[in-house]
This record gives sequence, structure tokens and C-alpha cells, in this order.
Amino acid sequence: MSEIDWMDTPLEEFYSQPEFGEDARTTGQMVFPHGDGTAHAVLRSLQSAVESTYGELIATRDFDRLEKTGEVPVIRNGQRGYELFDALTLRDLPAVLDTFMVLGRSERRRSGRRPSASVPSVKSGRGYVLKSDAS
Repeated sequence: MSEIDWMDTPLEEFYSQPEFGEDARTTGQMVFPHGDGTAHAVLRSLQSAVESTYGELIATRDFDRLEKTGEVPVIRNGQRGYELFDALTLRDLPAVLDTFMVLGRSERRRSGRRPSASVPSVKSGRGYVLKSDAS
């Protein structure tokens, strides 16, 4: 069994990192601190997809904040806040996905596109309820 805390390790940490020697200087080598197996590659792919999606969906003011502070919008329990992108973990994924749903609706409103049938448009007590174009 792995000793990696899969849920709470920042996804960024699954990428290669510079190796440091005993003198605290880089050795010129890159290492994967948590390993380089199939599961690690899945998490690197997930982190890359999350990064790309934020890049597509965030508004200019949020992009400026990302550039300056490294923070992205994250909606938790209906409240919008900002968190360090490099600190996002697998445990954060449900909140990040909810954020993408909200940002996607905002992006469609800005661009004047109609929402697709698969986009949640009504929030119920248990989450989002899909509302099709036919309803």
C-alpha cells in the first residue's frame, strides 16, 4: 500500500521537481517526489486539465489575480472564495467542478451563447438539477 496521501497532496507535487543536494543547491536533476507510476500520471493529467479549464473559463479580473497571487476562484458551499492554484488537491475536486459549472454559465452569458441541455441551470437543496431546452 502506498504511503502517499492521495486526497490531500497538492496535485502540483506530482510533477517533476528540481532535486536539491545536501548543500541546498539544485543538483540539476529533476525528480518525481511521490513517484512516477500510472496513478501519478493520472493526477498530473488531472492537474493539467484543471489548469486548462481555469484558463478557458476565468474572467479577466480573475486571470489578473491568478497572475499576481496564484489564486483561482473556488466555490464552496455556495460561497465564492480564492485559493492558491498550486495548493489544490484531489479533496478539492468537487468544489473545483462546481466552480467550473458556475464559471461556464458566466462565460456563456458573456459570450451570448445558449446553454446546452447538459448544463445545470437550477440549484436544488441536494445540488444541481438538469434543465433541458425542452422543459
